[in-house]
Amino acid sequence: MASSRNAHRSVLVAICLGVASLPVRSFLYLNLGGIVIVALVDSMLALGLKSQLSWLTPILGAVVWSLIVGATLGIPLGLFVQEHILRYWLIYVAAASLFYVLLAYWSEFGLSILLVEWGLPEYWLTMLSVLCFAWLSPRLQRRVLRTTSVAP
Repeated sequence: MASSRNAHRSVLVAICLGVASLPVRSFLYLNLGGIVIVALVDSMLALGLKSQLSWLTPILGAVVWSLIVGATLGIPLGLFVQEHILRYWLIYVAAASLFYVLLAYWSEFGLSILLVEWGLPEYWLTMLSVLCFAWLSPRLQRRVLRTTSVAP
């Protein structure tokens, strides 16, 4: 009974995080976008990468954003689910993709906007980043709990 309840809870969490992925991503872009890109460009200039700035900024920007959004969504997914991460990550991806399809269908651009959105490396890097953080977070939690035992 408890296992079934945990499985239902895990499916619900994966679906909710999948549906929330677009609003969370938009919120992070709107509130942190300028700060992250300016810090990235400043770091590249400090490292003497001025000549590579035009082609390296989009690549590193995609990686940094996928890590930020992946951590924001993957850590809660991993901590709630705890096991069978790949199964619930696939549910997360299905829910996020279905939500994107529904929003695109009702947008003024129609379903053609999906070709643009899904063609961006940030989309797929973010999905893989969510999987990595979801896989790592319960392992790190178990390791921390194991090393911080309370003495009697």
